[in-house]
Amino acid sequence: MEKFSKEQVEKAYNSLDLRIKPIATSPQVLNDIIEIAKKYNLRTDREGDFVELVGNSIIGLLDFSKLLYEIENIEEINRDIAQKIMTDLDNKIFSKIRKTLEQSLEEEIKNIEEIKTEGKKDFVNNSGITKKSKTEEFFFDPYRESIE
Repeated sequence: MEKFSKEQVEKAYNSLDLRIKPIATSPQVLNDIIEIAKKYNLRTDREGDFVELVGNSIIGLLDFSKLLYEIENIEEINRDIAQKIMTDLDNKIFSKIRKTLEQSLEEEIKNIEEIKTEGKKDFVNNSGITKKSKTEEFFFDPYRESIE
């Protein structure tokens, strides 16, 4: 199991999306992790390592794809049980994170679209551009000076 320094953990935590931080530090998430450990009879003396692995994965220090391998190693369990553990972790914890990130992304996209729309309105309103009739468009000559 790879050990991360306190500075690495703090840096990873501080760079999390603000909506993810409450999930990462939630007592409910910790309880869910411990419940999963007990459900699969993980050794009590390795429970801390299991919690640390999952926590490191939540904050992005440990890639989710490597979590299965790490769980197999700390507990010396077979792949089938490790996959069941991963499924439970995904259902109870990581799905919440994905859902939160998806909502966050949708909100950001909506905000960007609103800003673009407002920007276009401001540009049109402040640019002096007016809609011309078909006749004016047909006779418009960009090289000719206006008589006005």
